[in-house]
Order: sequence, then structure tokens, then C-alpha cells
Amino acid sequence: MTLEGKYSNYQFYYVHGYLSNPEGIKAKLLRKKLGVIPIKYRNCVAEDIVISDCLKEMEHSGRISKYRRKLFQELLHLRNRAIHQPGDITEKDINAAVHSLNQLEDQF
Repeated sequence: MTLEGKYSNYQFYYVHGYLSNPEGIKAKLLRKKLGVIPIKYRNCVAEDIVISDCLKEMEHSGRISKYRRKLFQELLHLRNRAIHQPGDITEKDINAAVHSLNQLEDQF
């Protein structure tokens, strides 16, 4: 399996956490089958990971744009609401998430 079509000209990264390893089975499989590059974004325990900080760091290092970070943060916010306040999620929220995902894909 290879990344063909509209994604064939892009480099993909695999972000792994403190318990995973760039030489682990999952990383080796992703590297071999899809040609991704592993990135370790934090050296801390899971409880200390702040995803918004990771997104900011990816923006500052040039891996994602400010606009893409905003889209990711909106999706993260919706995810948190869906976990902690699932009754508050509306069809409008779902439609906005689909729109954000389409925007992210269109920017590939």
C-alpha cells in the first residue's frame, strides 16, 4: 500500500507519545507501508500532555499553519464537549466539524 493520487507529493508524519517508540511495531509498519516520519512531540507523562501546546509547537516549527492549528483546535474542542457534555452537541456542531475536516483535507 502506498499513498497515491493527490497525496503522493506530500510527506506524512506520525506523531507518537511518551509510551510509543519510533522503532516500535506500529512506527515500523507506518514507515514501511506509508513512508511516514515519526515525531516525538513530548517527553512527559500522559497527564502532562496539553494537545493545544503540541499544536502551537507544530505551528511555530512550521509543520502546520495558524489556520490549520485553529481548525484542529476547533475539532479538539468539539471532541472534548462530546466526551464531557454529549447532550450539548447539535447538528450544527457536527456540520461545522465536517466542514473543518473537509478544509483540512483540501489543504493537503
